[in-house]
Formats: sequence, structure tokens, C-alpha cells
Amino acid sequence: FNEYAKVNGIDLRVYEADTIKCDIIEETDCLHIDSLHTYNHCRGELQRHGHRVKKYIVFHDTEIPGVKTAVSEWQSENPEWKTIDVFTMPVGYTIIGR
Repeated sequence: FNEYAKVNGIDLRVYEADTIKCDIIEETDCLHIDSLHTYNHCRGELQRHGHRVKKYIVFHDTEIPGVKTAVSEWQSENPEWKTIDVFTMPVGYTIIGR
């Protein structure tokens, strides 16, 4: 990712932190969520950081029931977010966008 970003002039920032407690995520075009794969954690991440995302949120492991449910519920509460694509194999990848 770093090399691709550098070659293509993309400002890529990768943080490793507790996403429920941190405030280091600034306004961004795309947020990738692949952390603790539970309903409560995913919901917490969306509630804490979803408003900072301008274009896309990408989720890994969306075939795990808690994650899938959290994403669906959050989309219901935030109808400006539509499903762009869903990949079910092997563990699921979902992309939503404004």
C-alpha cells in the first residue's frame, strides 16, 4: 500500500490504535475497518468515526454475523450510505459509500 500510495500521489496514513478510544482519525475519503469482529465494536467504530468519512467505508470480515448486523443497522440510521459492493468469500468484504 505504501509504495502504491507514493507512486500515485496518495496521502496514506495507517494508524494502529484502539479505534473505540482514539481520536486520531481525521476527515478522510476512505476508512478501512478490520478490527475486533464483534457487533459492539463495529457499531462503536461507526458511531465514533463514520461522520469523518467523505466517500467510502470498507469492512473486512462482514460474513461474521455481528459485523454484518452492525453495518446494516448503521446504514439504516444513516441512509446517505449505500452498499457499493459485497464479496462473501472467504470471510466477506463490504464497501459502502455516500
